[in-house]
Amino acid sequence: MKSLANYTNGYMILADSYAMSLFKQSFLRIFVKDEQGHLKMGFNATFDVQVRHALLIRATCTPAHQCPPQTTKELKVSGLIGHAISANKKSAWVGETEIGIGQTSAWKICSLSPKTSNAVYFEVVTPAGQVLQPGARGMIQFVTHYQHSSGQFRLRVTTIARNFVEPGHPSIADNFDQEAAAVLMARIAVFKAEIDDSPDVLRWLDRMLIRLCQKFAEYRKDDPSSFRLNDNFMIYPQFMFHLRRSQFLQVFNNSPDETAFYRSVLAGVAFMSHS
Repeated sequence: MKSLANYTNGYMILADSYAMSLFKQSFLRIFVKDEQGHLKMGFNATFDVQVRHALLIRATCTPAHQCPPQTTKELKVSGLIGHAISANKKSAWVGETEIGIGQTSAWKICSLSPKTSNAVYFEVVTPAGQVLQPGARGMIQFVTHYQHSSGQFRLRVTTIARNFVEPGHPSIADNFDQEAAAVLMARIAVFKAEIDDSPDVLRWLDRMLIRLCQKFAEYRKDDPSSFRLNDNFMIYPQFMFHLRRSQFLQVFNNSPDETAFYRSVLAGVAFMSHS
């Protein structure tokens, strides 16, 4: 079932029979149209991630005396988790670490909808002996090419830039989005659960939470009451607590069809940040 959803980006509907009203209502919602009478879908999409070297911009640089661009840390694409398949594009910014559907910087998506969501993972690679320079930024472009239901081909490009900082820098905690982090970690955990045993996945989640607390929590040794987390991390441990006990990872009392359905929904559910 997972492979079928990935190759087609189709819909999985959990119902006891085709005659149920739930199935009929869900089926009709797939073909909702917009104001122009077109289906709210895109087809034959290609999702390409392009990473550019970060540039260091100095305050002393002027149009008359331009400073040469200097490369800093490099971003590498680790992979994607969602309803897509690899396009086998071996670009220079494909990383060695593989998360989800990796070893490529482009993926094919058979259909798109306003609720389509994919998680892209990156790693930061620092050449040996290179020191992080102030003002370094990572530039990322998400290029989506698809055919609109009207027959028109469209190209959508989203460009973002993020500052690089040293590990432990206060801005990491100040800008941490715990809701987005929970979704990204949940998708990795579910992807791992398809390959590894459930106890191994749960132990991995525990290790990741412990590492996060070691880096960002304040505490005194042998004094549990002294444990404190930044407000931007306060709900994250609760997310992990409920994820460990959710139907995404706990398959007891769930049929294989139910487990496949819940995991498929998580892999493609749209996420909205409230920050």
